[in-house]
Amino acid sequence: MAFVIIDAKAMGSFVPPVYPPHQAPSVRELAQALNLDPAALERTVTAFNRAVRPGTFNHAILDDCTTVNLTPVKSHWARPSMRPLLRVSAPARHHLHLPGGGRERPGPGADAG
Repeated sequence: MAFVIIDAKAMGSFVPPVYPPHQAPSVRELAQALNLDPAALERTVTAFNRAVRPGTFNHAILDDCTTVNLTPVKSHWARPSMRPLLRVSAPARHHLHLPGGGRERPGPGADAG
């Protein structure tokens, strides 16, 4: 299971969550609210913050805010989470995004019929 964790500076930059988010003033308290190991979540957030490279954040384009020495690499929109009032969405689900909304598209020379 995965959670999307954002801090106060990111609020309003993205599509609002469908379900009310959990909120907490610290990483430790957020972990407790989510029934996660607080020390492990603090290590994860610290590792992410250390991996963030400076850049010019712009949520409307593929910006140059990236991470290094982190797997998987975050190639855009990476900013350290530091401000109080952390929020987390409902558990994140993976999705398969198909071009054209999933409609089958014939290849070159194929009968579109």
